Amino acid sequence: MIKKIYTFALGISAGVAIGLGSFLYVLCASFSLKELGCLLFGIGLFTVCSLSLFLYTGKIGFLINTNSKKSYIFDLLVGYIGNLLGATCFGYLLRIIFINFDNPLITQIATITSSRLINFGNGGVAFYKPLFSSILCGVLVFLAVYFWKKDWNVFIRIAILFLCVFLFVLLGFEHCIANMFYFSFGNAWNVQSIFNIFIVTIGNSIGALLTNFIILSFNKK
Repeated sequence: MIKKIYTFALGISAGVAIGLGSFLYVLCASFSLKELGCLLFGIGLFTVCSLSLFLYTGKIGFLINTNSKKSYIFDLLVGYIGNLLGATCFGYLLRIIFINFDNPLITQIATITSSRLINFGNGGVAFYKPLFSSILCGVLVFLAVYFWKKDWNVFIRIAILFLCVFLFVLLGFEHCIANMFYFSFGNAWNVQSIFNIFIVTIGNSIGALLTNFIILSFNKK
């Protein structure tokens, strides 16, 4: 029980870390510094990896490696709920802080959230777009974490991590925990956004699991 509580706490912390990275992106993008924001987003995943926090998208791909899959899946569920709580609460906290300020942050986050709402006949994007986008995001996040775990020079591992994150943010690939923050900061939770989180979570999972499966298959040869 204590282990699950610890996992939950690490999940909350990871959600806040990704929320911080997402906020830095929104902040930079609102001042036409998108590329800088893509780079600074990596601070979130770097914090997760360096402090060994529990991030669902960084853990799901390694389900293939574990022998105790039932226990690992339960940990993933607990960690995911923690990620949701951390990212959501951090998002609403920042909204409370910035909502009354005359700045472009609120406009920028509204643009981001509107581009992620699933189409139910009243505007939004087709569900397959965030699905494919999130699969590619899952690939890059898994690779970032996978190479971070390598016994390589720390500067090489940091460079790979930031490069992977920079690419998925720059290319607009969707990350389920980041989207939890965006929808909270933008106060944009509704049926469309909930369905987005569901689709993007599946996509991130597929991308990570598929990438690890391919890596393991090549390593066996």
